[in-house]
Parts: sequence; C-alpha cells; structure tokens
Amino acid sequence: MDACLRLLPNLLAYYEHAVIVLDALDECPKESRGLILSDLLSILKNSKRPVKAFISSRHSLEIEDRLRKFPNVSIQAEDNAEDIENYVKSTLTRRIEDQELLRGRVSTELRQRIEEVLQREAHGM
Repeated sequence: MDACLRLLPNLLAYYEHAVIVLDALDECPKESRGLILSDLLSILKNSKRPVKAFISSRHSLEIEDRLRKFPNVSIQAEDNAEDIENYVKSTLTRRIEDQELLRGRVSTELRQRIEEVLQREAHGM
C-alpha cells in the first residue's frame, strides 16, 4: 500500500483531470483508514492538476471530520429511495414477464410483498 500511495501522485501528473475512487472506506481497518485519508488529503492538497475524490462509506464522523475542509457532497441512503423503488419495480416486472421468477406465476399480493421486502431491506444500496 505504501508503494502505491507514493506512486499515485506521479501517475496523477500525467492526467489533466483525475478522479480517485475509494469504495467502502469504512470497511478498512481503523489504522489503515487513517493512513489512507491522510495520504488522500495530501494528494488533494498538493496535486498540481485538479484531482477529485469519490468516497463511499457508511456514516462515519471520523471520515466526515477529516473531509470537512474540502468541498463535498454527502448522499444519504434515504436520498436513493425513489431510485431503488423504480429499480425494484422495473426489475421485478421484467423478471416476471421473462418468466425468470416462479415461471411468471406471481400473484399481485406476492409481487407487492416482494417489492416491499426488497425496498425495506435495501438500506440505500
């Protein structure tokens, strides 16, 4: 990891615009998370060219506090509720029509129950 973090600023110099994506940062061990954030912040501050960072994480005050000094947009799980509802409905419709779910034999009540459970258990994902 150290070698990658040392190499990253040099690689970014080759691109006019760059985006660094960190997925599930909250799942990293706390010690690694702190190092990753420190190195990322250093890269963002010191890059000679524009660099953006996209970070996905469950709610974490530690991560929020470290990023507070930078312009950022926070998206909560609730912000995705309508998108999730549309996705669940369209995918369920397609699966039923293509007879991939119970050979297409899904009652209205069962369909409503499936939609309800999937949307409730999605937790914004």
